[in-house]
Amino acid sequence: MQMRCKWLGVGFAGLLLFASLGATLATRQATLEYFQRAVDRFEMGEPQAAARELDKVLALNPDGKMALELRESFGMARLSRLLSHPSLEPMLKQVLARARAEAERRCRDPLYSRSLVNTLLVFPAERARTIEDLRAVGEYAPPELLKRLETAGLVPDRTLLLSALQALGSSAVRP
Repeated sequence: MQMRCKWLGVGFAGLLLFASLGATLATRQATLEYFQRAVDRFEMGEPQAAARELDKVLALNPDGKMALELRESFGMARLSRLLSHPSLEPMLKQVLARARAEAERRCRDPLYSRSLVNTLLVFPAERARTIEDLRAVGEYAPPELLKRLETAGLVPDRTLLLSALQALGSSAVRP
């Protein structure tokens, strides 16, 4: 009987985890849809309708990762146009503050820098974007590039790592 209860507990925990993942995916999808509608409404000249959609986004309480995904998906140029409207500015500032905090946290994470270096070496089509991402990481990028440079055996890999270091420029070195 005790074994059966244990398995029921494990099964129930698994069900809860699965349900929470489904809810998270549904929330993510809803957040993206509401935000897209807000942008579309604003671009159609309906700022009040855009504000209602942004209210729905904020009601879902997007975390930093979601806010950063919104910022990256829609781009700052597009979001700047929305920020220029007084009724949308306070709501967008909340989302952008969360995105900024997440971006700063990500930049300090050595695993993130390491994944960018891996992307740089493995996916040629992503190199330009990856170098931009490494620039955004700033002073946390060079240590990972230097570690990889120490172990890089192939000349093309070494050349690529050196050019990435050079592309970072002085902004990646703390004064």
